[in-house]
Amino acid sequence: MAELLEYLRVWVEQIILQLGYVGIILLMTLETVFPPIPSELMLPFAGSLVAQGELNLMGVLVASTFGAVLGALVLYGVGQWANDVLVRSFLRRYGRWFWLSEDDYDRALHLFKLYGMAVVLVGRVMPLIRSLVSLPAGMNRMAIGIFLALTTLGSLLWNIILVSAGYVLGEHWPTILGWVDQYENVILFAIALGVVVLVIRHLQQYIIQRRPSPGE
Repeated sequence: MAELLEYLRVWVEQIILQLGYVGIILLMTLETVFPPIPSELMLPFAGSLVAQGELNLMGVLVASTFGAVLGALVLYGVGQWANDVLVRSFLRRYGRWFWLSEDDYDRALHLFKLYGMAVVLVGRVMPLIRSLVSLPAGMNRMAIGIFLALTTLGSLLWNIILVSAGYVLGEHWPTILGWVDQYENVILFAIALGVVVLVIRHLQQYIIQRRPSPGE
């Protein structure tokens, strides 16, 4: 496993160095559809390049988020087209090549049934789930506008965390790989808390706007 991750790390670095923002879009799209290429490998490296002045922070965030959303749309479309039987058949035959199993798929289905739209947002920071959650969203015909909004927000939050970490750590960015596994639950809680705060503020603004003025 360590040798594979090292090979992927070198490959990811070469793609980003040669193609820049286009490489980030391609890698993030591929990462969403093909989980063995984790964003934890590419975005911290991109962040270190931002610190060196090789890339622009806004460009990296836009490219990485666009790529993640594009990949999620592919799986959302698969979910609308395929049924549960087809997905399970595919995972039994080829899932090992994608580091995916029926258990991972069942977990995504379970989370979607429990939390609905929320898991499309928060699931973007969860390895494997960030890919699979788009399938039940498509199968359940979630409104495409809502799906895109939640996917974009969740992906952007996750990308900001990884790119910022790479920016701070610089050439020591590979240490992030161990941190993500160790502090995944903390990251999930922080993002969920941030989302709750945003929703509360939005509701407060809505209530204030709807409240009749004293003269009415």
